[in-house]
Amino acid sequence: MCPLDANGKYVPSNIDENKHQFVPSEDDRFPLRLRQYWDSARFMMHWHGHTELLYFIKGGASIYCGGEEIMTEDGDLIVCAANELHRGDFRETGVHYFCIQIPPECYTWPGTQRQYILPKCIRGDAEIGAMCKGIFSVYWNRSDGYKWETMGKVFSLIGYLIDRYSIGSMDEKEFLTHNKKLENFNHLIDYIEKNYADPLTTRDMAVQAHMSEYYFCHLFKQSMGVSFISYLNAVRVRKASDLLANSRLSITEVAEKTGFSDVNYFSRVFKQNIGISPRYYREQLSDGVASSQGQK
Repeated sequence: MCPLDANGKYVPSNIDENKHQFVPSEDDRFPLRLRQYWDSARFMMHWHGHTELLYFIKGGASIYCGGEEIMTEDGDLIVCAANELHRGDFRETGVHYFCIQIPPECYTWPGTQRQYILPKCIRGDAEIGAMCKGIFSVYWNRSDGYKWETMGKVFSLIGYLIDRYSIGSMDEKEFLTHNKKLENFNHLIDYIEKNYADPLTTRDMAVQAHMSEYYFCHLFKQSMGVSFISYLNAVRVRKASDLLANSRLSITEVAEKTGFSDVNYFSRVFKQNIGISPRYYREQLSDGVASSQGQK
């Protein structure tokens, strides 16, 4: 569930590599991405072309998805549609969940001409939990036909969700129009990735998008689920977390290099996105390095 870089490739987030499994590896030709997470894993704001299903065996997370914030409970399924902004934070320890990423081509293989819309959160359906656990059990079993069987079980889950929970659908033309609107922001997202340290304003971005400032703000929020400023801050925080982890710059210097002119504002925004202060974030990383060195 790592964020994407400007080239569309996955990059690591601030997830403890010892507390989750990547199944399969990113260079595998298998079209699905199946992962399991435990404890305090967090992921920053990002978006991608895959549909992402998060099934919480143990809840206690705050998931932001498509403009909504959801406080998860045990047995919840969170549905992040393709190209929707989403991020996660955790209110308590012991969180345990599955992540299933499904590429867009999976929806066209059965020959359907419609794209179905599912609610962001489906709660209290034990059958979904059984199906998700079955998917991972088959994949981990590694029998000769495990990839085929895994795909079959994922298709069964998709069919189950559509039959029981669909709240609408789009034909191919509507879906392409919807996606085109989101894709039109790709160059803006790339621009933000390359110029995040500059004092970007909504007026600057409106000029880049060749539209009025008012219409840009409206369309950005409608398409991305958050305001331009919220998205820009999320990008800056991601860059700041990398600097905190991999440089000896002071927190003030990190703030300046990532576009924050006020270190106090930087600290507030960082905590809103990551859940802890920049100082505590760096201390945790230092403690983790010290602990790992002590075990060698």
